[in-house]
Amino acid sequence: MIKYITQTTLIFLLGTWSLCAQEASLGALELTPGVKVKRKQSVLVQSKVTKIWGAEASVGTAEGEFSQNNFVQTNTTSSYSLNNWSAVTITDANSSGNGGNAYWTRYTTGESMGSFWGVQSAMASPTVSNGHAIFDSDFLDSDGIGVLGSGSAPGPHEGWLVSPRIDLTGYTDTVLTVKFYSKWRAFDVTNFTVSLSTDDGVTWEERNIKPLLPSLDGLDNEGWVKAIFPTTGMGVANMTACRIRFRFNGYYYYSMVDDVTVEVTPDWDLAIGPNDLTATNVVDNSIQVQVMNNRHIPVGGIDAPNDFVYGVNIRNRGGKDDHALLGSDLLAVVSRWDQANGWVEVHRDSTEIQDIPVGGTAFVTDTMTDFSWAIVGRYILVYTIRQQYDANFSDNELLQYFDINDDTYASKVAIDPSGGPQASAPIFPAGSAFEKFEYGSLFTFDMGGTNELRLDSISQAFVMPSNYTGAMNIKYRVNFYEWTDNDASSTIDPSELTLVASGLDSVDLSGFQGFTYFWNRSALYDVNTGILGYNLNDNKKYLAMVSLEAADNGMTEFTSSNMIWIGTSSSVNYGGNYTFSEGKAHVLSLINAGGIEEINDIGFGARRVPAMGLHLDQACFQVDADMDFDEAFLEVDFTDVSTATPGAESWVWDFGDGNTSTDQNPTHSYAAPGEYTVCLTATNLCSADTICDTVEVFQNTASLSDTWMDQVIVYPVPAEDFVTIQNIPGGMVAIELRNVVGQIVYERTFEANEELNVPVANLAAGQYNLVIDTVSGTLVKNVLIR
Repeated sequence: MIKYITQTTLIFLLGTWSLCAQEASLGALELTPGVKVKRKQSVLVQSKVTKIWGAEASVGTAEGEFSQNNFVQTNTTSSYSLNNWSAVTITDANSSGNGGNAYWTRYTTGESMGSFWGVQSAMASPTVSNGHAIFDSDFLDSDGIGVLGSGSAPGPHEGWLVSPRIDLTGYTDTVLTVKFYSKWRAFDVTNFTVSLSTDDGVTWEERNIKPLLPSLDGLDNEGWVKAIFPTTGMGVANMTACRIRFRFNGYYYYSMVDDVTVEVTPDWDLAIGPNDLTATNVVDNSIQVQVMNNRHIPVGGIDAPNDFVYGVNIRNRGGKDDHALLGSDLLAVVSRWDQANGWVEVHRDSTEIQDIPVGGTAFVTDTMTDFSWAIVGRYILVYTIRQQYDANFSDNELLQYFDINDDTYASKVAIDPSGGPQASAPIFPAGSAFEKFEYGSLFTFDMGGTNELRLDSISQAFVMPSNYTGAMNIKYRVNFYEWTDNDASSTIDPSELTLVASGLDSVDLSGFQGFTYFWNRSALYDVNTGILGYNLNDNKKYLAMVSLEAADNGMTEFTSSNMIWIGTSSSVNYGGNYTFSEGKAHVLSLINAGGIEEINDIGFGARRVPAMGLHLDQACFQVDADMDFDEAFLEVDFTDVSTATPGAESWVWDFGDGNTSTDQNPTHSYAAPGEYTVCLTATNLCSADTICDTVEVFQNTASLSDTWMDQVIVYPVPAEDFVTIQNIPGGMVAIELRNVVGQIVYERTFEANEELNVPVANLAAGQYNLVIDTVSGTLVKNVLIR
């Protein structure tokens, strides 16, 4: 049975580690000194923003910073404090309809008190030490002791945090923004929202916070959030009883809020950022189109123009939507690293930014106009939003690094100092036992067949957990599938996968202690031929997977404590290309202890990719053995003329006389004349082939005495029935008997031996010439026949 796994069923918790592992923003990765982006300051003008209430305003500062008074607790949604924040409990698992104890709380530590907080860093809001708000779902569920459901307000639970009354008189018909600093970590969260009300909390306009979180760094989503409310105050005459509400509804871990400000939304404010980090499609989950769709790509796999689409997801944080009127555009500048000169610009392109709705997002993409710069090298692509007026330039840029390699390596992640795929986070499924855990990435090599690329091995990072109790030697598989999307749904179904190459390998854990990352390189073999490696084809989609299987390790099932974990990278999701929506960064497959298979290709760890590298070589084709030879009597020169790609790498010659050679082009001396059957077996990485041929060798008589003709005896004289010839030199001999007018009356070619009898009984009596022709010369004898 196949079913799709939600993130809820998969996240695994162990100590301080989980599937929600560490990520880093692309802009923070691999920064090289001297990288600068120049703006035309004469054109770009930064707008001023009016602060009305809260942390950055002159009114409501203490309330916006949560710097005074704990929250007033209530379980009535219509009962809010006039001057303080109200914590409203809506429900928890034990509430029985009375709301329970699921309250937002005021802390001053920037940390959760839950059992799964571990070693995470405190929230970094500007005034965190004055106080901040937290819905501590982890702590509420278990009181910090890790026994799920044992706390004061077991999850799932819902709590609201409602601000004191805010007077926004004078801002009728104004597009308003609620700005705040947030840190949150989610397991199964239905709602994490901010709302604005102009009628004292009777009705609310709600915004989902999850797609608004700007950063990709850390275990948690953390940073400034701007929620725009374009219609809340429109046509409202009385703005004296406004309120803000933060809502948490779900299960684990926590949500924090601090430094809340209400401000007038500037007319123009564009920012680069994901549309929705929790979306189930790769477009909304992505920040940008990844040129080349990989961190490392072989030059022979590039296909223009498909690999040269560029673009970013742009948010409109301003109050107006007609950006085309300003001539706004997206600039993309590509630079190549030069050892002597640093980053050298090799190409630039730009595309217009059309109208984006207020509070909305749009993927602005285009195809580069030139591809000639794409040679082997290291590159950086700098995206810049250019707009005549903008409220905040700091969020208008984004970097992407990529390498164009020779035809030896492909990967979606960076290379670590040891030369393997870079890993920064572990991943392992939740649950008690599994028969198989398979995880990997999707790759395409559009010109792989044309350029004769061949995959020979896969490098994968692993993690040994700190509480590991399993064997010191663990076997695993690397599998390579061809994916044919039969229904054009871009959803991967097992029936659409064909295993084309596989390899079984093992890792030795005896030298590791505690929580340890390591990587291993494993050979792949064509499943049809059994030969090392697999020849890639043009325009095919491939899944490169690593598989942990119980049966390979002598177990019926395994758990998180007796099996290694798979290493992942915090690199940006390189599978999220706008023009390649089926380009998943990863695919996961599970078979649980009951034998039920589950597959997931969206959601689960969607901003994370397996720390995997693909090692490539020249494509390998069937060898066709062939030989040539040049006889010199008993000594023969043999030449290998076999054909293959790559060429034959080993040779075995059988000379037919009991002798052999492994030289490519041997010379062999035979002990005796004769015919010999010679066989050559040529082998390359893909195959072996054998060819046989007949060689005929002769005795070289050139070194015999020059008087050999004197030693030839012809008798009797005269002859009646036979003429006998003795002492003919070795080798092939031609005999002719000619009459006095030169006519040939007898001839024969034969291998010389000690004696030859020529029949003459039927010939007329008279004088004849006997011609003996050998490799050493020609002898003529007179013969008398009676």
